[in-house]
Amino acid sequence: MVSWECRLGAPFEKGSRTLLRLHRALLFIVDFLKNLKDSREEDQISMLCQASYDGTLSKYHSWIVRKLVGVAAHLLASRDCMLNAIISGRSSRHEYEVMQAITRFISIAEQVFYRLQKIYEDKNILNLP
Repeated sequence: MVSWECRLGAPFEKGSRTLLRLHRALLFIVDFLKNLKDSREEDQISMLCQASYDGTLSKYHSWIVRKLVGVAAHLLASRDCMLNAIISGRSSRHEYEVMQAITRFISIAEQVFYRLQKIYEDKNILNLP
């Protein structure tokens, strides 16, 4: 799609720009899941989310959006509540299996991210508005 739009000179408001936004969001999701996987029981999801946002998406947003994301992050449930929602009948075995699934997801998502990153770098369109 990116090659087709670049070759035909189609406006980047179409698929390439939308895919770039999804590409950036994927980096946020990967970073958040890494933080969740590496977190301790007492860590707050709001802090994990805010750290991931600050390191990935915040540079693309205005001041007001960054502040609103900060407020929204503080409304997130605790780590314990989130894991209970993800893992029905939560036990240490189930939690281990979920963490293994998260690890596999991160590995695959990073491959997707870096392949798409290379496409955007090669076409020099990483800075679409």
